Amino acid sequence: MKNVSIFLLLVLFSLSGCDRNSIYDQYRSMPEEEWHMDSLKKYEFTIKDSMAIYSMYLNIRNTGQYSFSNLIVFVDTDMPGQQHIRDTVNCILADAKGKWLGSGFGSIWTSKIPYKTRVRFPRSGEYELILQHGMRKEKLEGITDIGVRIEKLN
Repeated sequence: MKNVSIFLLLVLFSLSGCDRNSIYDQYRSMPEEEWHMDSLKKYEFTIKDSMAIYSMYLNIRNTGQYSFSNLIVFVDTDMPGQQHIRDTVNCILADAKGKWLGSGFGSIWTSKIPYKTRVRFPRSGEYELILQHGMRKEKLEGITDIGVRIEKLN
């Protein structure tokens, strides 16, 4: 039992060392593996260095029950100073033959979709992202989680 505990600690330690550039990485789960159009997913984070360069990603987990090859996501961003922007992101999750593009584990695939790469945040302070799906179908079966990841580039 002691050897298993030591092994798990080593694995966790090694994984945490690979993620030094991440300043934010959060997922929101979907009840019953369905994302309803009215279900807004909110993420709040703080930017301390407005001169640094960042990359932002949308992380999507889906099962084989998801019936589309893409996912359209509306991204609303509230920035310090009451600035607001809205983007539409077309997330490609499967190729033309229906093969899932993300990394798989069992029956769940995770896709890391570039949202904004090599960008600067205009101000330091509190930011809020709100994600909403923009597909024609109100309830999307097979979406288990959606997340936001922000990496500070060297």
